[in-house]
Amino acid sequence: MNYILGVDGGTSKTKALICQPDGKIVGHARTMGSNIYEGDPEIGLAHAMQAPEDALNQAGLPAESLETSVFSMSGADWPEDFMLFRASARAKGLGRKVTVVNDSIGGMYAGMPSSRCVAIICGTHAACAARGEDGTIWHNSFWQMIGGAHNLGSATLRAVYKAELGVVESTSLTRAVLDYFDEASVESLLHRQTALFKEEFPDVALLTSLLLDHAAGGDPVARNIVEDHGHELAKYATAAARKVGIDQQHFELVLGGSVFRHASNVLSDAIGSAMRQTAPDFSLSFARHEPVVGALLLALENHGTVVDDTVVSNLIDSLPGGWY
Repeated sequence: MNYILGVDGGTSKTKALICQPDGKIVGHARTMGSNIYEGDPEIGLAHAMQAPEDALNQAGLPAESLETSVFSMSGADWPEDFMLFRASARAKGLGRKVTVVNDSIGGMYAGMPSSRCVAIICGTHAACAARGEDGTIWHNSFWQMIGGAHNLGSATLRAVYKAELGVVESTSLTRAVLDYFDEASVESLLHRQTALFKEEFPDVALLTSLLLDHAAGGDPVARNIVEDHGHELAKYATAAARKVGIDQQHFELVLGGSVFRHASNVLSDAIGSAMRQTAPDFSLSFARHEPVVGALLLALENHGTVVDDTVVSNLIDSLPGGWY
């Protein structure tokens, strides 16, 4: 039997799923992050290839059994990046037909949209992708100047520092951030982050959940940060729609990524409100599955499988418990 591989590679983790042509998953694996722009590219590539190799071992399959593969990768941005991932996959024998796309494409397919769609993926970083009526796909990669949780966390810290100086109004974020870092004062926190001889500062992306909590709770500073972020993301999503010629047609807007899993709707509401000013005919939904499922769905499509309700049901029913 010929098998199908879907890989989703991000900054923090890489996941791989292997399935039969009918969508039933037979192998899975997870490794560390594989973004070749974050640290040593060779290490990122190694993690990208380790995930499918581990999935093959878990399934008890040889690499030669893989017919069609899709690598949906953070760090697949320029033509040479695609070539690098593709060459590595082919050297490992990870599929006779290997396709490499930016990870925003896998995120878009995870929403299982119809033919016309735009996706905003907001995780550690952020990206937008779009698919037109004729199947044309576009992703914005380095064109996008605003990111995901990392940018939101950085904005949270800036607001606390500015509030301490009276540059912006006082905010409930101050007490929450100090408690989070176990610091007695804003000055001691600033010193901890900027001192010449300092320990490694925690990942500011982890502050995003706290920011969204306070935005939902009504803190005006937190709310302004989140809403401004949403308005900027909407601009890039509109640009993506324009790139594939659907900005004046009805399309599906898919929101995916870890930031959108927060219970608050402040960010999604801000995106929807801003989008209606420039692309009024769309329906908004959240990605139904993780991006690795989107990568596998695209691989099934590339394999020639008709991705109908039965195939989707087989895939979802066979997702690994506790891992997904």
